[in-house]
Amino acid sequence: MKKTIVIMTMLAMVGLLFTPASANLMLNADVETDSGSGTPASWGASGTGVETWATDESRSTSHSLKIEDNGSTYSYWSQWVTGLSGGTDYDFGGYFKTANNGSGSAPRAQLQALWYNGSTHLGTSSTSSGGVYDWKYVGLDEITAPTGTTRARFQFFTYRNQGFAWGDDFYFDVTPEPATMTLLLLGLPLALRRRRK
Repeated sequence: MKKTIVIMTMLAMVGLLFTPASANLMLNADVETDSGSGTPASWGASGTGVETWATDESRSTSHSLKIEDNGSTYSYWSQWVTGLSGGTDYDFGGYFKTANNGSGSAPRAQLQALWYNGSTHLGTSSTSSGGVYDWKYVGLDEITAPTGTTRARFQFFTYRNQGFAWGDDFYFDVTPEPATMTLLLLGLPLALRRRRK
């Protein structure tokens, strides 16, 4: 009987080791897929700056989302992320690069999730990174969606800054479960010791 318990415990641990990571809930997260009209599929752009599906800079493959801000604009790229649940923890982020436009400054790359139930806005989670830098990760982890959340508007944007910002390799996913694996692995020596008795 003890031998059976030990074997079952070890099989459970192996199964956890091969459990796939949570899936990216975003579509066209690497912004490489064409919508068929020369724009990135699943993404929309708006604002008074210049938003382009760019090939002058990219973190992976060949495309990125680019914003040129002239200092008095609000410009963004966005997409709706659906199938969300209120009370669930999510991670979201992406990789960004900035450059000045001769003014000596650069835009602050900003990222946010606007939480919704249908058309009702429930709240906003956001982060940003200013200055001039090469590709850098910007994101938030373990953000709890407000009660009633069913979807979120994911936005990469700049606001009243000078310069250029590029975004690439975005993600939005469920926060992985905490230390379940660690606890099981800590129990392995105990299981093996019982087996030797």
